[in-house]
Amino acid sequence: MLSFFSLRIPKRLLWLLAGGLLLRLLYLLAFWDHALQGDAAWYVADADKLLRGEAYAPYWPPGLPLLIAAVGGCLEALGIANALLKGGVLAMLLYFFACSLLLYQLTARLSSQRVAWWVVLVFCLYPAFIHHSVVPLTQLPAALYLLAVPACWLAYIRQKQPGYLLLMGLCWGLLILTRPAALAALLACVLWMVWAKRPSEAAASLKNRLKEVLLVCLLPVLLLGGWEAKVYEMTGRVVWINEANSKNFFIGNNPWTPCYKSWWLGSQDERANPRFSGYYAERARIQALPAREQNQAWSRAAWQHIRQQPALFVWRTLSRLRTFWAFDTFAAGSWWPQHRWLALLLLAADAAAYLLLAFSALAGLWVRPALPYSSLLGVLVAGYTLPYLLAFSHPNYHLPLMPLLALFAAHCWQHCGLSGQAWRQFVRQRKPGFWLAAALLLFIQLEWVWHRWMQLVQG
Repeated sequence: MLSFFSLRIPKRLLWLLAGGLLLRLLYLLAFWDHALQGDAAWYVADADKLLRGEAYAPYWPPGLPLLIAAVGGCLEALGIANALLKGGVLAMLLYFFACSLLLYQLTARLSSQRVAWWVVLVFCLYPAFIHHSVVPLTQLPAALYLLAVPACWLAYIRQKQPGYLLLMGLCWGLLILTRPAALAALLACVLWMVWAKRPSEAAASLKNRLKEVLLVCLLPVLLLGGWEAKVYEMTGRVVWINEANSKNFFIGNNPWTPCYKSWWLGSQDERANPRFSGYYAERARIQALPAREQNQAWSRAAWQHIRQQPALFVWRTLSRLRTFWAFDTFAAGSWWPQHRWLALLLLAADAAAYLLLAFSALAGLWVRPALPYSSLLGVLVAGYTLPYLLAFSHPNYHLPLMPLLALFAAHCWQHCGLSGQAWRQFVRQRKPGFWLAAALLLFIQLEWVWHRWMQLVQG
């Protein structure tokens, strides 16, 4: 079945990945003492509970802890110390290789091998992806699972082997266990599979389309059902994957949620700030309820606030859209307390890599002929983004989508390349939609820089 994807790795790509690995190992060596900062510590802690068979109420999604427990358990069986953290790091490095190889193969299929090499080079040097290749967080696994969806679909269309649909479903199941909000992307993908217009080689009757959907949904249902049974066994109640979902919805939709930094109350301790005293009082009230009542209470409070102030909800949604598509500062921020000059260098490199891919992807949308199956890629991007516009978003959240956007960027590079004449022709065509989108994207970046600068100035 996997014959669709050439397992032969070009020597040039192998050298590139070796360089990318060396860069990540050097980064890890310098960052090792801080590898468990933030959410990574919680994922490793949950992995430890799963490995020990300890019953617990899962606050965090289980996809990454299960992966860490599997790899870390193998290392522990070999007598390796600190096995779970090392297992998490090893898993991320393996995901870096898998994501890079899949991105190369898919880009080579849709554009060319030459352009595919340049795309992988950008990701090898992209600081945000360097950071997430060595710290156990969900961004890189989610990126791989999302990228595998169009890869499996393209393979299925070319070879008509149902096994690719099952593999696609496996990726969806793992993605939702890693990022539960991705359920919206699966639903969008299913609707696309049923209703989207297809090229002649992919034509299928409605009956056959429904069969394809059933094959894709089989493994997600089994995986999610198995985890739901496990959670019920541990807690004695029904929980949708993990506890944080309804609470996150409340964090992004309450009277005290900042309009721009909608994630703020989910990551910062503002108990000493009188501006947020009402939020902490309401949070304490809900947390005092019995555990089985809390999820409904979080959601009820959020919906009540939305109904009371619908205009504010719309404004916050627009703000969440803007922060979602701002360039990421997480890697630079992780270094800021220790090495500010390095943090500034990482910040500049992050912005450069993101803007290169983002503006090229925008241009790729207007290049003709269009990228094959661009509608599927668009559906995946929109479906994945939507839940974060309803709860809260952060510039870090767009990272899983960057390999998908890179396919559009590669399409642009393939047709325009370094030819000044091709770019001049593109500019002369005066595509108003492109220039408007590019201006909005640039505004989003400048607004984000201003907010970060004001935060730095105000301490």
